[in-house]
Amino acid sequence: MHTLDRILQILENARLAIGRHFGWRIARIIDHPPIFSLARGAATPIDPVSTLFLVVFLDLIGFGMIIPVFPFYAEQVGVAPASVIFFLGLYSLGQLVGAPIWGSLSDRIGRRPVLLITLLANAGATDANRKMVLIGWAADGYPVYARYCYSNAMDASSPLKVCTGSYALDSAPDAGRPSVALAPLGSFVSDWNYVAGSGDLDDCNGRTGVTPEFPRGIYYYMATDTYPFFSRCLKGN
Repeated sequence: MHTLDRILQILENARLAIGRHFGWRIARIIDHPPIFSLARGAATPIDPVSTLFLVVFLDLIGFGMIIPVFPFYAEQVGVAPASVIFFLGLYSLGQLVGAPIWGSLSDRIGRRPVLLITLLANAGATDANRKMVLIGWAADGYPVYARYCYSNAMDASSPLKVCTGSYALDSAPDAGRPSVALAPLGSFVSDWNYVAGSGDLDDCNGRTGVTPEFPRGIYYYMATDTYPFFSRCLKGN
């Protein structure tokens, strides 16, 4: 077996092992995002330190997997060793400069908008150049798109707009809820109620319509700027 193939096989085995040992933790954080929930009358936020460690861990794995493979790919296409060092250093420099900027912005406006901004920027989607961007697949097999959707769900020629969820914030706290001085309205899942027709999406933050990948139409979920941000339930089996 070629050296590069062996390295790729080792990395794939490592990825599968990580998935088996840490997958349930990742799934738990994804399924229970850091928004307060009410359980037996108590506020139970997700541990932010665990979330931060997971993000850093995944970030370092993403970069670390490239380091042993990149020189072999560079050699195959005739890239000079000096260029390999330059590009690896450029990535680290970009992290050094960009991490504090994105971190500061995330502290001010929240990480969900920052994640959406970076995903859309990578796809070249902006308010001036709107696109339906496929960002993933839900556990039930339906696609997930970010921010923009067609004004007419079944018409791909209709203008793209910013898709909005259909949840409304309570005007007053529920009985037994912690004081709004301690946790402002919107901190708990129970502070939000689904109001059919108030936005573009259903109670699972999705809808049926055409997309660039599915011109005949399909049910899909949306990542939105507004609550619930991501789907909190599944329509499929």
